[in-house]
Amino acid sequence: ASTLYGGDAIGGTINLVSKLPTFKREWCATANQSSLKETNLNTYFAQRSKHVGVTFFAGQTWQQACDVNGDGFSDVPRVRSTMIHPKLIVYFNPKSTLTINYAGTIEQREGGNMRYFENTSRDSLYFIRQQMQRHSGDAKWLYSFSKRSNLTLKLSSTFLKQTILNPDYFFDGRQVQYYSELSYVKQSETMNWVLGLNVNGDDFSNQ
Repeated sequence: ASTLYGGDAIGGTINLVSKLPTFKREWCATANQSSLKETNLNTYFAQRSKHVGVTFFAGQTWQQACDVNGDGFSDVPRVRSTMIHPKLIVYFNPKSTLTINYAGTIEQREGGNMRYFENTSRDSLYFIRQQMQRHSGDAKWLYSFSKRSNLTLKLSSTFLKQTILNPDYFFDGRQVQYYSELSYVKQSETMNWVLGLNVNGDDFSNQ
């Protein structure tokens, strides 16, 4: 697992497999309203042709601050969150497939004294505000020599910007991570062979 997924996988990995488009068009939308004043709207679309497949997910969340236990401070923060996730799959032939993903999340969270959300003069009230942007992109090319042998090239990168502010503290961090991997897998009756090479990096700065 470390050869395929890097040093962070020493303790094991969880393989999350995204839903793939089919030749039948699929579209759905959901709306949710909770008793804690949270509203969610989500939509998903997917379709495939002979050589091209696409999926698209978009979601929006509005959460109002709530003081559940009545102590004057928010137990649930105010949240404004937007997420989009398109995917493109190119089927060159039965042996060769290219997948390109993008996922973007923009979110703002605010908590603290409940009067903070009502008072225009907030200097004397405790609050904490967090703003986050995360943009991730990846590409994967898979070539199958046979049912038991394949070559895979993966490239991915993530940009994260996060700001945290309260009356006594300010944090403004930026992080860029990248990962690349080339692996060859050969399966036999008694064992599996994996040969891989990966390059990864992480750059963080606090403005």
